[in-house]
Amino acid sequence: MQSTKLMAKQSTVVLGPEVRKRLFKLCLNREFDLVLQELQKVSNRLVEESFLNVYLAKSVQWAHVESIDYLWYRYVMREQRLMVRPQILCDIGNISLDANKSFWPGQLCTHFAKVYGQETHYRRFGIELLRIKVESFAKSTGEKTSFLEKWNVFLEELDQNVSERHSFSFRDFPHLAKALHCEEAEVVTELLFKETKSPVRNPTTLPMLLNMLILHPHLDPDFKLRLFASFHQKHSTLYYDDTALALLQAYRHEPYRSYALFDFMKCRNIEISAKAVRLFTRNVRGSSYLNALQLGQHTQDSAS
Repeated sequence: MQSTKLMAKQSTVVLGPEVRKRLFKLCLNREFDLVLQELQKVSNRLVEESFLNVYLAKSVQWAHVESIDYLWYRYVMREQRLMVRPQILCDIGNISLDANKSFWPGQLCTHFAKVYGQETHYRRFGIELLRIKVESFAKSTGEKTSFLEKWNVFLEELDQNVSERHSFSFRDFPHLAKALHCEEAEVVTELLFKETKSPVRNPTTLPMLLNMLILHPHLDPDFKLRLFASFHQKHSTLYYDDTALALLQAYRHEPYRSYALFDFMKCRNIEISAKAVRLFTRNVRGSSYLNALQLGQHTQDSAS
């Protein structure tokens, strides 16, 4: 087992008590630059794994990128002395997005697969690391790659590998959504409706793409509702609460379009969540559509 192999490589040589005490104190006091300077002077064989784990955890907690970088490449990648906990791996991944460390996410996924890959109760961490990997690619490649390439990475890494019971949301992929907003809407619309060689597996994948497109800042507001109607006609059994929330965000100051959306969902018997009802009410407050909305909601409640 990989974890056993890693543990077998752990050193039994320890630091002197005074140096060890000073390093721990500096670490706990968040003097990470000083810890890093001290550690670089010490032979790596003399450093205990217990200290390295504390130093890494504190560096991650306070997002000290230089310390994380040093510990990751020296003690995880090169010497394979540390087994990093799944939550710490995910935290490092999220830091990598802000720090533009585009090589970290792939390495984090590799480390996770070696140490925890076969253990099902860690699966949610694996999914989070794949999400970070997709987001990192979407962000770091910028305009050098098209949205289609970024979307294909999402399909390969997540849609094809994650359980169909897992739910994807546009809120978890801001960099992917930003890339979509730089793409021609016609290109993305085609992805929603055309058949592909590799069928989309997860039932929330295409609704997420629809929601990203709905939030496109330059699309005609009426086209967004028509797009939802066309997509729903083809996929009537999917869950559309996120879509309603995305449209209500786009229609925040538009009572007429907000009510048109409500009326469409009511006529198509699309479930409307309590949160969506609150946003509908917010959007039409102060307009003549408020009474119509309340009457329509009362009628829907009575029918159910």
